[in-house]
Order: sequence, then C-alpha cells, then structure tokens
Amino acid sequence: MSQGRIQLDRLDGQRLLLSDRPQASSAQPHARPEDPFTFVALRLCETGLEHGEQAQADRNNAQSERSAQVPDLILPLREKAAKVLAPIKQSAAIDDGGDDAHGDDHAVKLPEALRHFLPLAKTKAIEVACGPLHELELAVARDPDSKEAVDALRAHLDVLMKVTAAAIAERTEDMDEKAAKELIKACETAITAGNKDFLGVYQNVFNVILSGDADGMAKYDEAVVVLDAAIKKPAVAEQRDEAGDAAVLFADAARMKPSFDDVVREVASATGAGLELAVLSTKEDATRASDGGAGQGGARKARTGLKKTSRVIEKSALRPGEGRGLSKCVCDVVRAMLVATSMSMVASIVRALWALHEADMIQVVRIKNRFRQPSAGGWRDLMVNFVIVGDATRHVCEVQVVHQMMLTARKGLPGHAIYGIVRNAMELIESCGREHELRREAVRVMVEEGKTDAELIGAFEDAWVLADPEWAEGVKGGRDALVRKAIKVDREEGRLNGLVLSKIWMKEALPASVLRLTALRELHLEDCTLLNLSLFGEALKAHHSLTKVYLDGIALPVKLLRGTDPVETLDLSGKQLRSEHAVVIACLIGVNGALTVTNLLGNRLDAESAKMLADVAKQKGISLCGIRRDQIKTDYSWKKLKPPDAILLASDLSQAVVTGALTSINLSYNQLCGIWTDDYGDEQGTYTAKGITAIAHAMRVNGALTKCDLRGNDMGEEGNASIRDAVQGKTGFMLHL
Repeated sequence: MSQGRIQLDRLDGQRLLLSDRPQASSAQPHARPEDPFTFVALRLCETGLEHGEQAQADRNNAQSERSAQVPDLILPLREKAAKVLAPIKQSAAIDDGGDDAHGDDHAVKLPEALRHFLPLAKTKAIEVACGPLHELELAVARDPDSKEAVDALRAHLDVLMKVTAAAIAERTEDMDEKAAKELIKACETAITAGNKDFLGVYQNVFNVILSGDADGMAKYDEAVVVLDAAIKKPAVAEQRDEAGDAAVLFADAARMKPSFDDVVREVASATGAGLELAVLSTKEDATRASDGGAGQGGARKARTGLKKTSRVIEKSALRPGEGRGLSKCVCDVVRAMLVATSMSMVASIVRALWALHEADMIQVVRIKNRFRQPSAGGWRDLMVNFVIVGDATRHVCEVQVVHQMMLTARKGLPGHAIYGIVRNAMELIESCGREHELRREAVRVMVEEGKTDAELIGAFEDAWVLADPEWAEGVKGGRDALVRKAIKVDREEGRLNGLVLSKIWMKEALPASVLRLTALRELHLEDCTLLNLSLFGEALKAHHSLTKVYLDGIALPVKLLRGTDPVETLDLSGKQLRSEHAVVIACLIGVNGALTVTNLLGNRLDAESAKMLADVAKQKGISLCGIRRDQIKTDYSWKKLKPPDAILLASDLSQAVVTGALTSINLSYNQLCGIWTDDYGDEQGTYTAKGITAIAHAMRVNGALTKCDLRGNDMGEEGNASIRDAVQGKTGFMLHL
C-alpha cells in the first residue's frame, strides 16, 4: 500500500496521505470530538470495554510489563499470590469461555429457551473432531505456502466435514411431518428468545444515534450510495473455485492477511476510527502463552488471526443448494472491525474505502447496509467485502464498520453466545429448505400472544418503517397515525402488505424507501391532493411486489400494467378511470414488454390524459382500444364514446403494427365531438373537434382501412370536412357520415 498516495479527509479537518503510514491508532476517547453528541458517545464507550488494536496489544503484554516493574523483594509474595489464586483464575476463564471466549460472552445470562438448544459445534463428535485443528491452522497461518501444512489441515478438515454432515443429517433428513414441526418449533423458540432482548436494546440505541446525529446519518447515506454505485453489478462476494476446499481457502486467507491488515490500519489512521483486528501470534507470543498456561490457568492460545476452520466447515455443510460442502462462499476468514464514534466518522470510513476502490488499490465487491436494514436481532452496522488488487487468488475479505454506541450496548449483552445459537438454528432450517415454515411459526406464536400489527412488524424486516422519519413526517398525525391508520399487516407472514394513506399523506412524493417494502401488495392513495402522480408513477416502475394501487376508489392492477405478471391483453374499459389513473397507467405500460392490447375506452379521461396515453402507446406499439393485430373489422357503435376516446382510437388507427389488418370500423352513434341529443330532443354537452380531428389525421396515414361509419356523432361542418379531406383520393373507400 505504501506506493499509493490517496488523500483522505479526517474528521478533525486535517488531510492525511495514506502513503504517510502513521502508526495504527484507535479512537481517542479523551480528545473532544466535533460535536456534543459524539462526545457523549465517546464518554459512554469509555465506561465499556476498550477498543482498538493497541488496547489488545497492551492486554497481551500486561503480564510481562507488570513483572518488569515489580521490585525483587516483592517477587516472592507475588509468586505465592499467583499460586493461591490460580484455581480461581482458571475457573473464571472457563466461565468466560476459555480460549474461545469473546468479550461479549456471558453464558450464564442465556435465556432459558436457549439452554435447551444444542448448537452443532457443541455436539460431542464435532468437539472431538475439532481437537487438533488449532495447531494445524497455526502451521498454515505461519507458512501458507507449505504444501505439507495445507495437506495436513485438509486431511483433518475432510474428517470434520463428514462428522458435521452426519450431525446435520441426523437432525434434518428423513423427517416425517411431526419431526419437521418439532424441529421448526425448537428453532423458532431459540431464535425468538435470542432476538427478543436485543431488538429493544439495539433499536433504542440506534434511535439515540439518529436523534443526535441526523447530519451524520445523511452524510453516511450519501456516502453509501456513492460506494454502492461503484460496485460492479450484480454484486457477488465469492472466492475462487479452488477455495471451495477449506484448506485452500484458509491458506489464501493467511497469505492475504498482512495486506488486508495494512489496508484497514490505513483506513483507521485516516479516519480516526478505532480498530479491532486479530493478528497472528508470533512464536515468542506462543511460547509465552505456553509457559504461562502450565500453572496459571486461563492463558490464551496462540492466535491465527483468522476465522476458525471449524466454523468454515459448519457454514459450508449447512449451505443449502448445489454449493453444499464447498467453502467458496465464506468471505470473512480475513476480517476486522472499524469502530466509529459518530455517523459522520462512519461516512468518512465509507469514503475512504471508496477512495481506495477508485484508486484501484482494492475492489469492493459487496456491501450490506445494516444501518438501514438491520439483522433479525436488530444489530446495525455496515459490512464491506473487498479484494486487494494484485492478489492472484482474489481472496475476498470483510471489514465491519460499527458505531461505538452500538458496540458498547452489545458488550453488555451475552451477544456472541446468543448469536451463535440463533445463527445455528437459522442455518439448520435453511439447510433443509423450511425457512417459510419457520417464519410462519414465529408469527403464529406472536399472534397467539395477542401482539398488535405494530408489534408484528417490529419483530421482522419491515420494522424500520415504524421509526423512519420520512414516513412519520409525511403522514398527517405523525408516527401515531402511521401506526394506527396506515399500516396493514399480513398476520401469517409478519410483513407489511398494505398502506392506507388516503387523505393523510401530505407530501409530493412517497419516500424512496418504499422500494424496501418488498411485501407491500396494496397502496391506497385516494384524495392525496399534494401527491405528484408523475413522480409516483415513475417510482412504481421499480416496485415489483405491489399488485394494486387505489386512486379515487379504483384499483389499478400494477403488476399487469408493468408486465411483472406478463399478459398480452388487458381490458380496462368502462372502469370510471380518470386522468390521475391515466398518469400512472402511462408510466407503467411504458416499461411493459409483453402487453400488445389494452382497452381504455369508456372511461372518464380528459383530452390531455388521452393524448399522454397515445404518445406512450405509439412508442410501444400498443392498442388502447382492444384491437387485436390480426383483426379485420370492429364495431364501436352506440358506446357513448367521447372526444378522449376518439384520441385513443386515433392512436390505434395511426399505427400499422396495431391496425395493419383492419379494413372496417363502425363508430356510429357516439359522442366523438362532445355533444349528443337527449331523449327529449335537446342538445347536450360542449362541442370540440379535438377527437374527430385526431381520427382524421390517423385516417390519412392508415393504408389498410376501406370502410368507416361515423353517422350519429353530431360532428358539425368542421368535423365532417376534416374526415372527408382525410379519405379524399382513396379509391373505393366507403365513408358514412
């Protein structure tokens, strides 16, 4: 990385060149940050566990440093105290998870429901099979090019894969319906219990972040849009084919780890972020750990700095579909965490990663924006997968960008232990293709407990809408009205499937985040006078779950109009459609690749909306009057067709692709010029030649039509003259006026 010179903005206003390579640093909790909110967040984090690579190094060296500072006269007393306290220290280490413990593990706090769920990794056969792995991993981590070390690791991982596959099969395969329901219920209980407490805590913390750092959140949203736009689509995070072998994957990771470490240290230095980064223990570290472990109890194992291969095997074995057993989709063997004290700092980190991507130093291949779309347990962060440009294996690494307040909240919960159980339960269900049944079971339990619609939504992926300020501000009555009046919930799936915004939506447009409501089926927008329907129609082009939009009490079949559910023919005649419906229809049929015939005659359109529809139809070659492309004659007599209908008819008659076969059309006894005679012989309506003039223009260019009946339309001299002029010179043309 030292050859690249990329200038990044620090939050304190200074400029920093990545080639300057300052020492890796964590966030400085005692330096007053840019705003009071960030200062509060920092003070909160000071009370929690320290973050940063330097802090980890301090902990690793603490014992040796203390020994160096102890006077000779005190050493015997210290040694005696250590001997007396060794059993207590060992017991504490075991309670805390021993060598595999994470800083946020508190097994004693596990909810009762989780204590009865046995994760795969805790089954006896798998624990035994994992026994020798650590030393084999260390050998590869220290020398990833050693064929002997990689082969030895592979041989043991093959055994572990067989043991893991057998354990999975025992739980999931050849189940009758009763056993399947029992598995689903057990997993649902574990998942619900695991997520229950987290959802509230994480949401409350994030609400504080949003309320105190709205400007930072806006900067973050903007930065993520830019980074996402730079990623090649479709975004795929996948290792090379050879890394389907977990031993090869681990060797690739070990080979790439130093370069990855260099990148994340540079980003941390440039942005002022804290850095949590596991590093490979030196042989001196390993020796010290070994010496301390003999009688002291609780000494840490030497670290590989990489994800454990036992978890890689478990993840691969649980993967559903064709790739089961292959590890090429595991993209977090090399990983780190960047800890930001504000959302502005998170935005700076995103900009730093984008700068490195644009400079062709890294290639970002995928992001998961969980600040905006949290996990099922409510956790929020940004996950970024990238490769180091120039790496022959193109090993995909992962960096997790977190807010320090979220991380501090997690440190106070039994996060890793619960996360492991919840994750394992989810993966078991996914491995046997029963995710839908699991979800329905979770919703069934909540409904049985009497949960409200808001509580149902709050437990699943649409929960964000309840706290989204754009939605609350757009609804008359704010969040309370949004919850009480607007949201409709599928009480079998737990998804928001309807929004009733009639008379209460007060903005020109719906939030762009409406696209995130992927289960939304119906949208009611009657009497939303401020809503710009052109903007709304454009937005509908990209919303693929909506089936009906209600305007003025009439439901538009969105999927049929857009072509998501493709049909060639669609009849919307006589539906009382108005100009507002026409705006939306024009937007949708403009992207429809299947529709060739629709019928919009006999509605309540005006001339402008009819012309707008005609313009779109001519571009797409669509009939607006129900005329099939092979149709020879058609009869529209006595249909009470009005001037806007005449404009739609003119559109069809002007297109050879639509009416190239049509030779005869009967338009008699309609109201094509806007006037008619009532039952008492009195003339009604207002005369306009717009419609009949449009038909006349169409007849001039139509080369197939030989007969047209326009009697009984009160066209007046102007209308009759325009029609006569249009067919003049067409030999054999039969015109009835």
